[in-house]
Amino acid sequence: MNKTTKATYAMLGIVAIAASFVTACSNIETLPNPEENITEGIRFDVNDVQETSEASLPKTHAASVYATRTIDLQGEGSEGFYIDESTIEGVNPMQITPATRGTIKTAVDANFSVFAAKPGEQPAYLYNAQVGSNGVMATPKEWKVREASALSFYAICPATATGLSITPNTATTPTKPVITYSPAVNAKNQVDLLVAANENLTFNKYEADNKITLPFTHATTAIIFQIGKDLSYNRKVEKIELIGVYGKGKFNLTEQKWEADGYSTPTTFTLDYGTTGTSTANVEGTVLNPNDGTFLMLPQTLPSTAKIKITFNGGKTWTASIAGKEWVQGTTKTYKISNTNDTEDRDFMLTATPESNTLNYTQTKAEFLIRSYRKPKGYPEANTSRDKAEPWEVVGYNLDGGNTWVAPSANGKVKTATAPNFDGGSAGVKLTVTVDPDIIDLLAERNKELKEAQKPSGRRDLSDVNGVKRAANCYIVSAPGEYQIPIIYGNAWDNGAQNQQAYKPSGVTGDNALKIFQSGWGNIDQPYITQGNTVEVIWESKSGLVTAEGVTANSGVNRYINFKVDENNIEEGNAIIALKNGNTIYWSWHIWITGKEVANVSSGKFMLEPLGLKHETWFKTAYDVNRTIHIKLRQTRADGKGATKIIKVIQTPGSKETGTAMFYQFGRKDPLLGDKTKFVTKANGYSLKEAAQNPITWAGQCNKGIGASTTTQGMYDWNTDHKNDNSYYNLWDAKNTIGNSYTDPFIKTVYDPSPAGFHVPRRAAFSIIQDGKYAGKPFLPTSGYYKPGVAADPKSNVTGYDVYNNVGTGYIWTCEKLKWVYYTESAHRGMAAFTNGNHVALLPESYPLDLHFGVNVIPVKE
Repeated sequence: MNKTTKATYAMLGIVAIAASFVTACSNIETLPNPEENITEGIRFDVNDVQETSEASLPKTHAASVYATRTIDLQGEGSEGFYIDESTIEGVNPMQITPATRGTIKTAVDANFSVFAAKPGEQPAYLYNAQVGSNGVMATPKEWKVREASALSFYAICPATATGLSITPNTATTPTKPVITYSPAVNAKNQVDLLVAANENLTFNKYEADNKITLPFTHATTAIIFQIGKDLSYNRKVEKIELIGVYGKGKFNLTEQKWEADGYSTPTTFTLDYGTTGTSTANVEGTVLNPNDGTFLMLPQTLPSTAKIKITFNGGKTWTASIAGKEWVQGTTKTYKISNTNDTEDRDFMLTATPESNTLNYTQTKAEFLIRSYRKPKGYPEANTSRDKAEPWEVVGYNLDGGNTWVAPSANGKVKTATAPNFDGGSAGVKLTVTVDPDIIDLLAERNKELKEAQKPSGRRDLSDVNGVKRAANCYIVSAPGEYQIPIIYGNAWDNGAQNQQAYKPSGVTGDNALKIFQSGWGNIDQPYITQGNTVEVIWESKSGLVTAEGVTANSGVNRYINFKVDENNIEEGNAIIALKNGNTIYWSWHIWITGKEVANVSSGKFMLEPLGLKHETWFKTAYDVNRTIHIKLRQTRADGKGATKIIKVIQTPGSKETGTAMFYQFGRKDPLLGDKTKFVTKANGYSLKEAAQNPITWAGQCNKGIGASTTTQGMYDWNTDHKNDNSYYNLWDAKNTIGNSYTDPFIKTVYDPSPAGFHVPRRAAFSIIQDGKYAGKPFLPTSGYYKPGVAADPKSNVTGYDVYNNVGTGYIWTCEKLKWVYYTESAHRGMAAFTNGNHVALLPESYPLDLHFGVNVIPVKE
């Protein structure tokens, strides 16, 4: 055997990886410099079992050692908090820097003690021999094969430390070393205890390797504390204590384990950071006892007195019993402070942006950004690192702000409330609330009411008003059924008696006064139309709306026209029925099918709609003032301690009403429309008799006196009966022959197009509806006015013909004319009101309308 000194110095296999730990000692002995020549002796190579990651370390203990357990915390405000206990193989290093006391190490850099024993004996060949971290013995000793062909080697590091004793300290005969260890009570001063064993090593193996390898492992259990899952407790940890755990134990070096009967002295171990402690308001996994704060404890089955105590700033303390738990040699025990109910020292946030959303009646969707989360109390709003998502839900809605909530549904005021998810989070998600604008289709309701209205029993006389006969040119029908109207000129019979003033007014004089009114037969000299035996619906807004059923007698007085309105065809609309003698129309009547409420107004008030109105659209919201929908959101926590939020959708009321009323030329009874395919224009106007014979024909502008002079004041009229410089002023107001300054009692004429009990208004009547001064303001369409004509008509005043002008503004005739003067020109024209649909005003005297224009009429009640 080569006895020469093997001068080659063994390389140290020290690898810095997670979980190798050893404690530096300040009292390392001075050992030979490895570069110097040394005497022959046994050489050692040290390594750490944790040169691999903890995840790949083999588990050397029973599965129960690595099981995760929870331990409830006790103390003020600790409800729902617990310690989540876990164990991993090896020791998780906290840093990879040169060590101080109490720090887990990643390399053996301290003196260690070596023991060597012959087979079957206790150590004596080497006993408590000091070796430097470089593997060189302080007092070299040579392994001689003649003394031992095989040896078992044991080591402990550090060789010396506070609380560590080896008894006996020296031995020359086989002796079992008694190693007693008491960790320092201050965790920062604790020593990491490493042990190693290489048993039954033969001399031949040693000589071949030229070294003895010592695989060090950890004899203690590392204890660390971390922030666990869902911990939002915003405190600083000032002190951690391990109370009532064994503080002294005996280690069997040759068996590499702690002796079960070697424990004594339950002790309290403390880590005190004071005001510099780590805040719990950090991310999960943050270590609460970092750097030199790792507890390096005796492996043990914890006694009944064992518990953890955590002291927070402000003096609040929490404890957890760990009695009966195991701290296993060579492992890391992690205690994570976690939470289950998340209620202590945190804010639950449920916010909406905006908090209220206003929709008009055309809008159905309101959007909100919903953020649902929790955060530690006192945390800045901008710092979202500790925010935790809180699931949430839409509870329901109500309209009264009370505590009863209705779930969204297809038929509800809130139809849906949807979001991409309801998981919560501080980033927020868009909540889309779909609401019912609650639109009432008033046109559909009217038509439904008309269809479902009770039919009159037998044939109803429409001129019978509470048992009194009141004839008119227009009759309102509000239900299907069979009807009759008297064959009488307009209101020539009224209030149960002949009304001669309506067709032959007494006392009227002058060229602007019509003394006797005309029909299609000629002068009207009595109420009854005694000739004509043919009845025809000459126009209707819908085919089959009204069906003429003949006359009750072919001639004479007290005759009636019979007609019916079929329940399958009835709807809002108009028809014109004519009485003919041969092919000549003697008179005609307007049948207006509409709601009975239209005429249900008090004396001096206007009808609610202009004559012959047929709606195109008509709806309103079910609410007339702002309606607020309250929607409740809440966090869906099982403990019921989450936040709630009320958001609002404010619906502003609205309505829309459009339609076309019948148009009237000043002084005519005949309803007309600006549809030149059905309502054509007769050039150069009509006489009064011709107008009665042609009730669905426009009378064009008359050409009286054209070319003679600009003083031909009758040229803007449709009527040709008057003189060139005149116009009949009393066509609607029987004794008004002077125009808009007339104030005597109103006498309705047979040309008035209004139903019984109503008449065309004077200008003064419009004062009550200017700016909507009374409830039930009538609907006033804004179709402009219609200018009928033919190519040969004069183009003065308004150019063009058969056109609507000033659409967007509505015009309403008064019953008054005036003599209009414009510089050297003058003419007789009609006074009217105008409207934008809301505001009503009178046209100034400087801007009257031509008498042949088609303008709406809205009657006022007598």
